[in-house]
Amino acid sequence: MHRILGILFFSFFFLRYWVQFEFLLYFAVFYVTGYICFTISVSRV
Repeated sequence: MHRILGILFFSFFFLRYWVQFEFLLYFAVFYVTGYICFTISVSRV
C-alpha cells in the first residue's frame, strides 16, 4: 500500500515538472499495451 502511494506521489511530483513528457510517456505506454491486448484478443478468435 505504501509502495503504491509512493508511486502515485512520485508520479504527481514528476507530472508537475514534466507535464508534456509525462503525457507522451503514458500515452505511448497505454497505446502499446492496448495494441498488444488487441492483437492477442484477435489472434485467439
